[in-house]
Amino acid sequence: MQSLLAMAFAAAGVLKTTKSREQLSPQLPWVSDDLAAVVRLIGLADFTAPLGYRLQRDPAHPRGHRHVGPLRTPLTRKRT
Repeated sequence: MQSLLAMAFAAAGVLKTTKSREQLSPQLPWVSDDLAAVVRLIGLADFTAPLGYRLQRDPAHPRGHRHVGPLRTPLTRKRT
């Protein structure tokens, strides 16, 4: 589930950073009210958000190394 959400955020970020405001306004009406730089900044944030899902510090590791892999949310963990 998190991987699908991460891909959706990344795809939205790519669209907001590569398309002009005129091209985005039929799908996203709010972009016509903001500056192009703001739309691109939001797109950059959307594009980099999935990295937070994939690159998290491992609290169990003594040096806090990052581990890369799918992380489960508390709702998807098996209850014991």
